[in-house]
Amino acid sequence: RGRRWGVEPRPLPPPQRMAGAEGDLGVEVDIPPNVDFLCLLGGAIPWYKGVADGLPILRRGRVGPAAVRAAGCGLLVASLYLRRSAIDCYIERRTPIAHNQVVTALLTDGPFQWSRNPMYVSMVGALGATGLIMNSWWGVGSALPLGAYLQ
Repeated sequence: RGRRWGVEPRPLPPPQRMAGAEGDLGVEVDIPPNVDFLCLLGGAIPWYKGVADGLPILRRGRVGPAAVRAAGCGLLVASLYLRRSAIDCYIERRTPIAHNQVVTALLTDGPFQWSRNPMYVSMVGALGATGLIMNSWWGVGSALPLGAYLQ
C-alpha cells in the first residue's frame, strides 16, 4: 500500500468494542435534517437581498473579487476531496457510513489521523467555500453556526 497522506502506514490496533450491549451503536449524533442547507440560506438570502450591500469581502477591481472566488473554488475542491477520502477509508475498512449501524472498525488512518470526523469538517469547509464564491461575508459567516453546532 505504501505511503499515504505523507506518513508511513502503521499496524491496525486490535478491534475495540464500545461499552454496552452486544451490537452497541456507539455514540449517537443527532443532526437535524438539512441544517447545512438552512445555514446556506441564512447566508445567501441576505447576500441576494443586498443587505448591507451584500457585505462583500472585496469590493473594488476585478482581481480582488476574482481571487476571493478562486480561493472559494479551491476550498470547495479541497472539502470535496476530504469527504471523498473519508468515504474511501470507510469503504477500505468495510465499516458502515450511515448512522445507527453497528461499527465494525475504528478508523484512525487517512484523514481520521487529524480529525475525528472529517466529513463534518468538509461540510463546514464547503459552506465557507460557497461564501467565498459569492464574495460575501454573509456566506462565509453562515458556516459558523454549523461549525458551532457540530463542535
